[in-house]
Amino acid sequence: MKIGFSTLACPEWSWTDIYSMAKDFKFDGIEIRGLGNEIFSVKAQPFTEAQLPNTISKLKSLGLEIPCLSSGACLKFKDKYQAAEDEIKAYAQLAQKLNASYIRILADLDPAPVDEIDDDYIVEALQKLVPIAEEYNVTLLVETNGVYSDTARLAAVLDRVKSRKVAALWDMHHPY
Repeated sequence: MKIGFSTLACPEWSWTDIYSMAKDFKFDGIEIRGLGNEIFSVKAQPFTEAQLPNTISKLKSLGLEIPCLSSGACLKFKDKYQAAEDEIKAYAQLAQKLNASYIRILADLDPAPVDEIDDDYIVEALQKLVPIAEEYNVTLLVETNGVYSDTARLAAVLDRVKSRKVAALWDMHHPY
């Protein structure tokens, strides 16, 4: 079994502090969910084109990996689908470079169910994202939150997507 932690837990730490702590406490990996004030990890300093080779080299030398990049992309809003797709594609491109296997996405925005969501639309949106996941060899993890904290409902959506490149990510911090 491998154990990692999320940068969400240390928003004020520098990248050096994060990977040093991961190594010191014998973690295997780091989930990237923003760094400092940059929540869009693709633009965070260690992951820019100029710094990425150094970042990859440092992680390799420490025996650390980045298994998951956590996007803020939310599929709930039909009028914002293209922005969500663009964000997911940017994360997929970075994931491929980092050899990260997973990208966290959202189908509902809030931790608790607030309003109803069209499951048919979410299925359609996820099916449109499958080619991106396949191209960059990542699995999109739909977080269990909002109406999809009902795991039976999320499982039904995922069953309809019919792709091993789309799966569930259980958020144990928001069990509604």
